[in-house]
Amino acid sequence: MKTSTNLPIPRIPAAARKAGAVKFDRTGPRSWNLSFKIVGREDGTVAYSDPGNGPAIIEAIKVAMPDAIVTWSGAQAGAIHVRF
Repeated sequence: MKTSTNLPIPRIPAAARKAGAVKFDRTGPRSWNLSFKIVGREDGTVAYSDPGNGPAIIEAIKVAMPDAIVTWSGAQAGAIHVRF
C-alpha cells in the first residue's frame, strides 16, 4: 500500500487572517504559499514592493506554528512560503 507524505492544508491562524492572510496554496507535499491582501499607502497609491502586512502575518504564523519554516521576499506582491 502506497502511503502519502502530503500533509493536509493548514488552517490560517486567526491573527494572520486578521492581518490580511487569505489562502494557502500547496507547492509540495509539505510546503505552501500563503497569499495575503495588498495594502495601499496613505496617499492612495499601491507599491507592490512595500512590505504591507507581511511582517505581521509572518509573526502570527511563527507564534501559531512554531515548527514551520517561513520565508518571504519582503514585498507584498510575493507570497509567504511555509514549510514543515
